[in-house]
Amino acid sequence: MISLKVGGIIVAAFIAGAFVASPELRAYAANTVYSTDIVDGQVKNPDLAGNAVTYSKIAPGSIDGSKIVDQSIASVDIGPDAVGASELKGVSRLIFGAPCTITFLAKSGGLGSFDCPAPGAKIGDHVVATLQSNWVCGGTPLLYSARVVYIDKATLTISWDTTCPGAENVQASVIVYQN
Repeated sequence: MISLKVGGIIVAAFIAGAFVASPELRAYAANTVYSTDIVDGQVKNPDLAGNAVTYSKIAPGSIDGSKIVDQSIASVDIGPDAVGASELKGVSRLIFGAPCTITFLAKSGGLGSFDCPAPGAKIGDHVVATLQSNWVCGGTPLLYSARVVYIDKATLTISWDTTCPGAENVQASVIVYQN
């Protein structure tokens, strides 16, 4: 039978031998891990510290649509002017017109056409437009159509009905594109 003291020495020697012989244990003890110590594909999200992976550490072309979760990118994640016509399938030209103000006379109504500046717009281009108003009296203005009738302008056809005693303004925004 082996004495307790001899058994302890044998166990200690075994642990020391395994520790010295194992590169993983040596790396762990030295707090150093090299890429050659890691099996391909074995570093997962929980293994990384917060904000440890930055733009400068990502190889060009290594992230494509298959590596991005649907609906996970919002406008705050995209840099200013990072998306243009070349990034949109089928779009060859994209113009963001400056917001324009359309003023309607007091106690008036009707259907009319109003031009908003869109430098670079050409006849035949497509137009997407929105209206924003804070009218408190009368009906909210409705956008019927938006098109390029004149070069460098988007023409909006709007219906309105205001019972307000003073003139009312509407902010219009336009995007012009060619496909």
